[in-house]
Amino acid sequence: MSTISRLRRWSALALCASLWFCVPPLHAGKLYKWVDDNGQIRYGDRIPPQFAKKSNETLNKQGVVVNSKAAAKTKQQIAAEQQLAKEKAEQERKRQEQTHKDRILLDTFTNEDEMILTRDGKIQAIDAVIRVTESRSEKIKQRLAQQKLTAANLERAGNSEVSDLVCWSAADIHFAE
Repeated sequence: MSTISRLRRWSALALCASLWFCVPPLHAGKLYKWVDDNGQIRYGDRIPPQFAKKSNETLNKQGVVVNSKAAAKTKQQIAAEQQLAKEKAEQERKRQEQTHKDRILLDTFTNEDEMILTRDGKIQAIDAVIRVTESRSEKIKQRLAQQKLTAANLERAGNSEVSDLVCWSAADIHFAE
């Protein structure tokens, strides 16, 4: 063999050997990163069982994070998240309800003055009902007083119709209230 041929052979062998040691093997496992109980960052091909439920990261061959796993949530954290979700849902429901009511107002009235006029009209109608009811109540009270006076006069005169008059007056009072 010539020197050149040996040199080529050794060069090829050296190139294969360097590629063998420099290129990571295809069967190489994943690399994980986690923080231990002392706050130290640790790396390994598997996560120790005591840290499996805590947050960790999966790294690629270049050490770049390709996947992050959050720590497992406690029962209190889960309950707090559920409560927060309920509160958000209730706020959203109230917002939608208010939007619906606002839409009804906007569809019913063209401006604020119309709303004020309608409100004032309804207040006046309620005030009128109150006045009529108070007037009726006052008339009933006057009738009752008159009937009590009549009953007292009849009782003094010894008339037996007094009990019927008193019963009718009591029913009238109950109706008035």
